[in-house]
Amino acid sequence: MDVMGILNRAIDTAIAHFKQAFSASLFRKFEALVGAAPKISAPVSAVLGLLIAVVLAIRTDSFVAFVSGFGWVLAVILSYYVGSKMQVMCAKTNDNNPLAFSSQEFLNVTTVLSLALAAAALIGGLYAAIKWSEAELFLYAIGAALFLVYTAWILNNPSLVALEIQPSATAGLEAIALFTLGNKIVLRSHKLIWGALTTVGAVLLLRTLYNSFGAPHELVRDGARGAVAAMMVIGGLLAPLVLYLAFVFAYLITDICRSILLTGTYAASALGSTGSSRAADSASQERVVGSVPESGEGPVAISPLAIKVIGISIAALVGLTLLASGASYGKRLFDEYRARSELERVENDRKKAEEEEKRARAAAERESRERLIAGAKRHVGKPAIDLVLDKEVNARFRTVFEGKLRDFENFFSDSGAVVEGDGLIVGQGCVKADCDRLKALAVVELETGRVYAVVATPRGVQFYGVAERDASPAAKKWAIANAER
Repeated sequence: MDVMGILNRAIDTAIAHFKQAFSASLFRKFEALVGAAPKISAPVSAVLGLLIAVVLAIRTDSFVAFVSGFGWVLAVILSYYVGSKMQVMCAKTNDNNPLAFSSQEFLNVTTVLSLALAAAALIGGLYAAIKWSEAELFLYAIGAALFLVYTAWILNNPSLVALEIQPSATAGLEAIALFTLGNKIVLRSHKLIWGALTTVGAVLLLRTLYNSFGAPHELVRDGARGAVAAMMVIGGLLAPLVLYLAFVFAYLITDICRSILLTGTYAASALGSTGSSRAADSASQERVVGSVPESGEGPVAISPLAIKVIGISIAALVGLTLLASGASYGKRLFDEYRARSELERVENDRKKAEEEEKRARAAAERESRERLIAGAKRHVGKPAIDLVLDKEVNARFRTVFEGKLRDFENFFSDSGAVVEGDGLIVGQGCVKADCDRLKALAVVELETGRVYAVVATPRGVQFYGVAERDASPAAKKWAIANAER
């Protein structure tokens, strides 16, 4: 069983169904529908642009912005006039410059490739949009897929670009037709670009007008979006002119190549029609090529095979140039993807390091608090001076009193017993020589591990290491009881 032959026939059947669904008449109806959109979108764009200019003029006190609104209206009117007139030229140019291919097979192959690339663009765009969280990437993919489907639509209906199937077409003429076909496909899209860009630009201008009433800091961002929308409107209206000029200058090159090919063909025919006598051959050459000076200089007939080779080489060079451009663009996309991936990796590593640092710091603080509480509990029932001089507790008091730690320790020269209660470990002491007036209280909170002190002197009661409002009720009661009255 010929599996590949079955698959080939299935693809041919799919192409036939595609041609039946997307006929030339349907294309012309769709083209007319899209091409009629600027009749509405162009005046709407002019009014929206004028309103945006008025709003900006009021908000920025700029008379230039106000005047530019009327300049925008004039630009839309002129651009619409130019574009509408050039559409006629684009249509005539497309019809008056026919192309010829020797077989339909190449068009079928190109149709299949275009549809496959359209599907790949949609899948790739969806993946990229999800991967990089950029919805605009999928919109770009939709635009590329639509253009590829449009190309397949044209290729499956070659009459839309005045392309005929002529079995007698030579390889050189096919190379020229292949080079010109891309230009004609783009030229044929003049109505679609004219309608689509203008309509999308009008929608973006409406969004810009809505956002122009927002906060002042958003005016710059919205102004940039408005400029893009304005360029889309003007670019859409002038698209027929641009496409016409691009096609005409590109077609000039192909016309020169076609003239060379036809000249070579006539020369070959004239040479082949003789051969019976040297005199007749010389006369034929003189009629085709012209007289050759004695010096040996003069026109020389070019072999048709050489012309075909030249035509195929030109086509190959064009293909390689496009391939190189595509490879360069692909490499840039890959470099951007790699740079973005590297940034994401660095950012993830940084976040992971910060989380690990937080966990390590929390673990160290927890361990330090446990050591502090365990050390403080060992001194319950012992003199308060032992609690104050404990390694962990004393380290906390050192950060509170700094250079006056020794003075604070002297307040416990006469110490009471350390007690535990109400979630606190408390030690009370006083200066032995003046125990009635110089007193201190050392406090360790069991839940938080916070260490602070309350000192009573003739000048009043002072809290160290904690604000009075945040101190425990027991510490506040002690402060009230020992305050000088």
